[in-house]
Amino acid sequence: MNPPIHDADHILRTVVDGDRERLARIALAMIPANAGQAIPSPEIGAAEPRLRELLFTEPHRLDAGHFHAVLTATADHDLDVIIPGDELWPTGLSQLHDAQPVALWARGNTDLLTRAIATRIVLTGSRAASHYGERVASDIAHDLAKSGYVVTTGGQFGIDAAALRAASGVDAPSIAVLPSGLDQPHPAAHGPLFDRVAGSGGLLLTEAPPDARATRAAHARRGRIMAALAGTTVIVEAALRSGVLPIAQQAIALWRIVGAVPGPVTSATSAGCHRLIRDGDTHLITSADDIIDIIDDPKS
Repeated sequence: MNPPIHDADHILRTVVDGDRERLARIALAMIPANAGQAIPSPEIGAAEPRLRELLFTEPHRLDAGHFHAVLTATADHDLDVIIPGDELWPTGLSQLHDAQPVALWARGNTDLLTRAIATRIVLTGSRAASHYGERVASDIAHDLAKSGYVVTTGGQFGIDAAALRAASGVDAPSIAVLPSGLDQPHPAAHGPLFDRVAGSGGLLLTEAPPDARATRAAHARRGRIMAALAGTTVIVEAALRSGVLPIAQQAIALWRIVGAVPGPVTSATSAGCHRLIRDGDTHLITSADDIIDIIDDPKS
């Protein structure tokens, strides 16, 4: 059943009475994807007209109660809402054009987003990681963090968690880009780890509003944010059909530095990394020093 038509009027009154661009983008970010397609991010200043258009043509896609619940949860959890045009908006995301997020919710040290893009390095890989993969991820993350780089991951089990723990272990800031709302960070088992990240100078980041659960589509969409946010992406361990391989492809398309860690030739969990290296657009990585050398001299 469609919500009452006055919901649209109520939402628009709230937008008009406040920070119009920010509130309009919050509302747009809440509207579910239609046929698997998320709403393209409008140009700066065009969010309110786009919201009015959608509420007029498809009022059933958003209701006032949910909108106000998200605003309340954003305030209650002390979350920052960052939008294109803000000083904190990461410049790398603009390269996604209309695929950039409509808005971002953040918890923690948002100043990390203003650092040079080269200082942020994505370390990601298999959720079902081997002991070898977790050890390599931990060693690389530890050394990068000690060298002043911001380890950036998706916060998942396996490689992502190993990298976050290693960075947190040396009290260095890190970034976790999540597929869910920050009021219920996913995976739930990593709640203490996420609290440690946010509480030790790091940052939790998502395009999902509060109350949004992690979905398969959200997992996939989050990859483009990771690829655009960092100057370098390294796949530590991944099988041939791993869901993290598209992140490397997105980073390559954005002209970022991309690397992969080799594993045993008999290991199915490294086969995706081997293919990336074989295809020629990816650097072979064995240590943090390899990554730093490539950043210092991309032609190496």
